[in-house]
Amino acid sequence: MEKHIKLILILLSASLILNFYTISKINQMSDLTKREIRSLIEGIVEDDLEDINEEIKQIKENQRWISYIEVSQVGADGNMQTYKFNWSIKDYKLDSKVIFYCRNSENDTYEQFDVNEISQGNYVAELQITFTDGPEWVIRYTDNSGHINTIKNISPNIYEYYVALEDGDHIVTSGVESINLSKLSQPYSEIHAEIMTNKENKPMQVKLFINENKINTKNLILEAHNGNNKEEFSADNEKLWGSWVLTNKAFDKLIIRAEYENGETFNKEIWNESN
Repeated sequence: MEKHIKLILILLSASLILNFYTISKINQMSDLTKREIRSLIEGIVEDDLEDINEEIKQIKENQRWISYIEVSQVGADGNMQTYKFNWSIKDYKLDSKVIFYCRNSENDTYEQFDVNEISQGNYVAELQITFTDGPEWVIRYTDNSGHINTIKNISPNIYEYYVALEDGDHIVTSGVESINLSKLSQPYSEIHAEIMTNKENKPMQVKLFINENKINTKNLILEAHNGNNKEEFSADNEKLWGSWVLTNKAFDKLIIRAEYENGETFNKEIWNESN
């Protein structure tokens, strides 16, 4: 009798273990199936959203009376550089007048430039621009918590432009677009400065860095001016990075000086006590 009871207990234990194992596997498969289903649904939704966004983009493109304006550099003679602006227009009258307007972002007014129709509906305007040499300066002003208060993107080569289509008294214009021509032909890399200021807007810390070195930087220097006195802080030229705490320094003006191996030097004032 005892043998039968032991056998029954062994069988019951084995059955319980087997049931526990089976339930555990079922739960694992259930979790795996749920993840696979969720992943499948997310993939379908993402694909559908991509298709919808592409269709919306195509609808908007079809509704545009003018294509996006493409810009390319086609020639250079010293600092005088030539840029070509290409675009196409659809659904227009043959006697319509097409005008191209452009200005440097530092100017208040647009200039009108000649337009050539290179084929039906396809136009080009060529601009000769006196290119200002030197790096582009990207300056961020933050408070002591790291919150960005102001970003200044300083480049003399930013241009804004648009196209007008005149049909008698009816005039339509494209949206104003802008381009930094330095991006197309600038051999100098962007120089980034981050200035952390206190409540009185005086710099406590300055960081300088360069993302990439197109023309090798010889020296990247922060100048702290105080009247006729000047103190210089040099960045690590291997890492192209520097950081300085200025809380115990006396200064009324900060200037970045960038020296390059081709002999060029460029300066940019990034803070002035009087501003």
